[in-house]
Amino acid sequence: MTGVVGWVRRHHVGVLAVSLLVVTALLVGVLGIGTLVALASLTAPLDALADAVLPWAVAALLLAALALCLVAALAWALVRRLSLPKSQRAADLAARIERHNHWARSVGLSAFVAPPRPTTDDRIDDLTRRYVDGDLSEAEFERRVGSLVDDEDRDRMRGSRGTRVGREHDERRRGRERERARGR
Repeated sequence: MTGVVGWVRRHHVGVLAVSLLVVTALLVGVLGIGTLVALASLTAPLDALADAVLPWAVAALLLAALALCLVAALAWALVRRLSLPKSQRAADLAARIERHNHWARSVGLSAFVAPPRPTTDDRIDDLTRRYVDGDLSEAEFERRVGSLVDDEDRDRMRGSRGTRVGREHDERRRGRERERARGR
């Protein structure tokens, strides 16, 4: 069961698209047959016409509702996969928009388009490059790397005190790391 569920999660956009096509084909078929039944029943009394057409109309309404749900789910999946440009300039513009627009403020638009903070490893790599280029002395390099490692240890201890907030912080961080590892 886990294999199938995992496959569906990895290919959810394709599954939604195929499901939408199947439901749409079924809807067209049900509407076609329902129309034929209605045309064939036109000479019958009104109650016989209603009895003949009602099941097809209910089936068509249910399939139409399912198709609308699939369209919404597919649109949501595609929007989530869009990659927005992440830049400080875009984040600053979004912050200005948030000051004047309640909707943008409630969504947290500036945080959404802001570039991710560089990780400690990224910052150490940057310091190493600057040290190799000769921009930093050995003492300055060691001092800054030590400061980065100390800051990371302090943040880790602050976030993992066993409190609910600390656990939630750790869980969000792990989720972001998993998303970065998947390449989103």
